[in-house]
Amino acid sequence: MPFPALLTRLAEKTHGRVIDAERGLDDAAPQDLSDAEWACFIARTDVQPGWVDYTVEW
Repeated sequence: MPFPALLTRLAEKTHGRVIDAERGLDDAAPQDLSDAEWACFIARTDVQPGWVDYTVEW
């Protein structure tokens, strides 16, 4: 992310649920999410070299 302030604000608005194809996901759950919310996010996210999938349920 070329603009650190934008990444910081994005993390605030999404409660730390930021998917970055270059850096992947943070290992630790954000402090303002419950363990269950973080586990749900991780379960829907598949990070592979060069691409990321996120499954949206309707």
